Parts: sequence; C-alpha cells; structure tokens
Amino acid sequence: MQQPDHHAHDDGPATEAGVAAGMTRHPDDAEVRPLELFFDLVYVFALNQISHHLLEHRDWVGAGQTAILFLAVFSVWSFTAWLTSLTNTEKNPVRWMLLTTMFLGFFMNSTLGEAFGESGWLFVALYLPLQIGRNIWALRLGLEKTMHDHHGRMLVWILGTTFLWIPGAMAEGELRLALWGAAALIDLLGFVSGHPLPGRRTDTRHFPFVGEHLFERCRLFLLIAFGDTILVTGSTVVGVKLDVPTGLVTGVAIIGTIALWWSYFRRSEGVTMETLKNSPDPARLSRKAIYALMGMVAGLILASVGDEIAIAHPLETTDVFTNLMIFGGPALFVLAQGWYLWRVDGDLPASRPLAFVALALLAAATLPLPKVGAAVISVLVLIAMAVADSIKAHREGDRDEVANH
Repeated sequence: MQQPDHHAHDDGPATEAGVAAGMTRHPDDAEVRPLELFFDLVYVFALNQISHHLLEHRDWVGAGQTAILFLAVFSVWSFTAWLTSLTNTEKNPVRWMLLTTMFLGFFMNSTLGEAFGESGWLFVALYLPLQIGRNIWALRLGLEKTMHDHHGRMLVWILGTTFLWIPGAMAEGELRLALWGAAALIDLLGFVSGHPLPGRRTDTRHFPFVGEHLFERCRLFLLIAFGDTILVTGSTVVGVKLDVPTGLVTGVAIIGTIALWWSYFRRSEGVTMETLKNSPDPARLSRKAIYALMGMVAGLILASVGDEIAIAHPLETTDVFTNLMIFGGPALFVLAQGWYLWRVDGDLPASRPLAFVALALLAAATLPLPKVGAAVISVLVLIAMAVADSIKAHREGDRDEVANH
C-alpha cells in the first residue's frame, strides 16, 4: 500500500516532484543512518588537520588562517547535514550525493595543511564545487517550497563569495588571508542570518522539519570532536617520554575532556531535546543547535592544541598562546553551550557564566606558572562545573519522581 503523502501542500511542481520520487524525509523519520555516520568520519581527519595547523602556526596570522579553514570545513559539513535532514538517505540519489561530497571532502581536507601555501588553488577547486554543486543538486531534487527557496538564496550567497575565494587562491601571504577572510565572514554572515535576499527570507514556523534528526547529527559530530581531542592527546603521549609531569598533564587532559563531555551529556542534552520536541519551530532551534555546535567544536580544537603543548613541555612556564588554548578552548565551549541553553530553553545554569568568568580570569592569573599548573587549574574549573550539573540533575530527578507519585 502506498504511504500517505506527508509533504503534499500547495507548494508548486518542485515539491510534488520530490515527494513523488520519495526523496524527502518523512516527518517521523529521525533515524541517523550508517551512511551519514560514514560521511562524518571524514571530519575526524579534518579536525585533526585544523588543530595541527594551529599548533604549527602559533601567532595571530596562524589563528586567522585556522579560523578560515575551520569555517570552510564546518560549513560543508553543516549544510550537508541540514540537507540530509530534508531528504531520504535510503534513496540512491541521496546516497550518491553524500558519497560524492565525502569523496571530494576528503581531498579538500587533505589540502588544509598547505591551503595557505602551495595547495591554495586545490583547496578552492574542491571547496567551491562542493558548496555550489550540492545546492544545485538540492534545487533539482524537488524540496518543499520553503527549503527550495532557501537553497536558491544560499546558492546566490555562495556564488557571490567566489569573487573572493578565487582571487585569494591566486594571491599569496597576507592578501590571500584578507580575501579568504572576507569570503569566510560573508559565508558566516549568510549562515547565521539564513541567507536572506531583498524581500526574501526563510520562515520556518510552519515548516515540517525533522529537528530530532539534525540534533542527533550535531550530537554525533560533537562526539567526533571529542574523539579528535582524545586522538591528539594519545598521539602526543606516544611521541614523548612518559615521566611524572607528562603523565600528570596527560591525565589532566583526559579528565578535562571527560568533564566537558559530562557537562553536555549529563543533563543539558536531555533538556534541549525535550524543548525541541515540543517546539512549534524545530527548524529554528536546529539552526541554533548548529551555531552552538560550531562554537563547542572550535573550543575543543583549541583545548586539544593546549593539551598537546602542555604534554610536550609540562614544566616550561606557560605563555599567552598556551593559556589561550588551555583556558580559552574550554571557555569557548562553555560560552557556546550556555548561549544555546539560554536561547532555546531559557534556563542558563549558573555554572556556565561562573565557569566562563573563572576561566577568563585564571588564564591571566596563571601566566607565571608552569604549563602543568595551568592545565590542572583549568581542569578544576571544569570538574566543578560538571559536579554542579550532576547536583542540578539529581535535584530535578528527585522533583520529577515526587511529581509522578
């Protein structure tokens, strides 16, 4: 028996074509399938490349380069993840889109280390076809009218930045940094504003978006970022002599990663998922989840770089760059997560602003200390935040149990 058409509104021929071909995702289908997880594995490699680029370029120019590369990589992943929340990934055309994006993405990610060197042309020659080709594919697919129009406007924004990406590939040094920086900022502005054009914006209040699916994609991508942090720590330990200071810093790095993981998965994830299920506009909340994910992943990259430096030189006096990594990475994670909890649920735990302020103050206060000391103090703040989350979750569980009797 043919299933009922859950997307058939008066949305024009494009929508009818997509539904007729079975390409759109059913509103009740929140499952993340193995192919989507397989696609995400390419970004383990990408995050590792980005963290090593920052480690090898420890100055403001290197930080700017790393930010541009991160924004480019994250935009490819996030726009593709959004599209898979609209489409049926069991259909071969969608599968081939994902596999093609994965294939080209792997080679794009392999150029990240030399994107501001000899591989600039190759990076752009892969990045732009990925972004442009995916949107053209989406426009031909036959999505619901709201998302069809959105991908059309997104394509206009991306095409506009080609006049910066391509000349940047032809330039060198600071000029490339400036041109690509402008292109990345335009991409970021379009991303957070929903790619508006004059008289045309996306209104998702009555759009049947499968928010649970995209939230799960964000959750799994965050786990990949945590995995990269562990991978960086492990690969660093293998390359150094494991004495007492090194072992201490390594243990501290692992505990810090666990504390950040705990602060997300112990309570916050359940709170935001419940809000998402009851929201009249799940697409809007899902967009905010991607914004928060971007900040949290960036924070984990910074933290992993700080861990790597501290493990390699635990007894050396810390410096501004190292402390920006050791304290700034977790602070960015806490800030992004706290912002999301506040904007989505209206419930900002006191532990988030307190932890952020403490990390910011201690980043300056610990400059006379050895790197191992700075790392220990940073982790103590994260442990305190994780404990506060556990206490809050326990109290909420007690109240729920009383309410159910």
